[in-house]
Amino acid sequence: KQNLAWMEMLGEGYIALSDNGWTDNELCLEWLKKCFNPATSSVKNQYRILIIDGHQLYITNKVLQFYIASKIILLCLPAYTTHLLQPLDVGPFRPLAAAYKAGVQEHGFLNPVYNVDKLEFLKIYKTARLRGISKENIIKGWRNSGLEPLNPSIVLNLLPEREEVDKTIKRLLSPNSSNLGNLLYSLYNLANLVNLSNLYLASLT
Repeated sequence: KQNLAWMEMLGEGYIALSDNGWTDNELCLEWLKKCFNPATSSVKNQYRILIIDGHQLYITNKVLQFYIASKIILLCLPAYTTHLLQPLDVGPFRPLAAAYKAGVQEHGFLNPVYNVDKLEFLKIYKTARLRGISKENIIKGWRNSGLEPLNPSIVLNLLPEREEVDKTIKRLLSPNSSNLGNLLYSLYNLANLVNLSNLYLASLT
């Protein structure tokens, strides 16, 4: 009944459930079969590319078999680079989040204690989606991530200079830096940014 109520509110699309509320291997495969594959298979017998953030759900044995059978090429982005390279992060997600926040504020304007239930979430999200995920924002996401049209310099210009990276590493390794977790996270993030720069430069030669 709850699923039917959600679909009546949403009008179109797909809704899937899991025991713990998070996506899992089975839901990932179902998404590929029912959403991604039909939406991108307009030209038969042609390869397609799927850009992901490297999450393990996208690289299970069953999923990999589906990629091969469906002629889907998988492109895994380096860790901690989706804010630079993932078109959704660079384009539609920010205006979508802003539109959703505005929708929540509009619905709770006269109520100091306003809780968003599942139906209210879909109602607000449906409107926010129309505002945030526009053709203009989608095109902007691909362009500003340097993917379409291909322009690596857009991302390379956002990366820190080598001198800045060295200064950050020295600061983190100083005796005054006592947070080991932040140190390891920052070093890992910087290493991926350097790796990203090297990959881009290699692609230009």
